[in-house]
Amino acid sequence: MYIWKTENLATDIKNNAVGQSEWKKYYLAGSLFMTVAMYLVALAPRENITATLVEAVVVVGILIFGVSVTYQSNKGDAGVDYVARMIALTFPIMIKLILASFILGVIAGFLGEILSLSEEVFTAASGPIIQAIFFWRINFYIKYINS
Repeated sequence: MYIWKTENLATDIKNNAVGQSEWKKYYLAGSLFMTVAMYLVALAPRENITATLVEAVVVVGILIFGVSVTYQSNKGDAGVDYVARMIALTFPIMIKLILASFILGVIAGFLGEILSLSEEVFTAASGPIIQAIFFWRINFYIKYINS
């Protein structure tokens, strides 16, 4: 199971070298990761409901667009194992994105203090940015697998 080396995972998927046990591990790891993330988010409730609603609408739009694009990159209805590939690729990509978001969060915190900007602005912008980067990277590896 690859935690960091997404390219190696994509190569294994491309070469049909991922067995059922490995698919299960990726699904379990991704599910655990998302469950923990939901509880962590609940620890810091949002105050600006309008910003949260705008963020939610944008994230849902990116989700619909991202799934459509990655599905087509996986050759649409003629493609193979779309959901399994998405689940497996999600785990290492999310690990990298979470690490990057912590680093960017610290930088944004410093900038927010220096420029006296609202924390809600950075929080509302981070969700769509992370979602867009996520689908960009997933699509990159789905295209690689299908090349």
